[in-house]
Amino acid sequence: QLRATTSHHRNTMNTLGKYELLRTLGTGEFSEVKLATNTQTGESVAVKLLDRERMGESDVSRLLGMNTVLKHRNIIHVTEMLQTTTHIALVMELVVPHKKLLDKVLASETLIFDEPSARKYFQQLIMAVRCFHINGMAHRNVRPEVLFLDDSGDLKVADRQHHPQTQLEKIANTAPPEFFRDKNQQPSGPKSYRNVLAEDIWSCGTILFTMLTGRVCFDAPNVRELTQMIEGAEF
Repeated sequence: QLRATTSHHRNTMNTLGKYELLRTLGTGEFSEVKLATNTQTGESVAVKLLDRERMGESDVSRLLGMNTVLKHRNIIHVTEMLQTTTHIALVMELVVPHKKLLDKVLASETLIFDEPSARKYFQQLIMAVRCFHINGMAHRNVRPEVLFLDDSGDLKVADRQHHPQTQLEKIANTAPPEFFRDKNQQPSGPKSYRNVLAEDIWSCGTILFTMLTGRVCFDAPNVRELTQMIEGAEF
């Protein structure tokens, strides 16, 4: 059972409750992911730190609800949520950051997956996205950077973007035409729920294309030309 607690332990730049924070694994638009150790068990985990100043109380409630119901073998599992005066901390199972799905493609001699391998990972991706959808949520950030492989070689999908603002350049290659038409609207604006779910499926299709061809489905030197390619289905 996921729980949200306020840490009563001494918190410093290097500790958060029972967790010792080590090196930085990655940074996002509004977050930072740290390698950490549970000082009580010795277990290595990942801790995602989100700035409270950029989040409202409704965002905190949404985070807790989202990570409580999202339990799937192909989604990175959140085990605990801690709150301090400055941050929300999501304690997650550790997936080695350099074990990304497309890193495996690049490491192969052919720079592509064979069909059985692509089928396996695509099925796992679809099952993970389905978990979001049947729980009333869209991922809205399906792209190569959030797809990892665990020690067993199975796909793990990282959590969706927690803040309503998403940098266009980060998701443009996998975004559907509707995203560009609505790019000037807030995600909370008048966009149909069904279309948001469909955007996830489009993005999954671009991932499959990359696995089988070794190149991104849509690529252009700037967002304007990329938009034209996607809206014209020029790949």
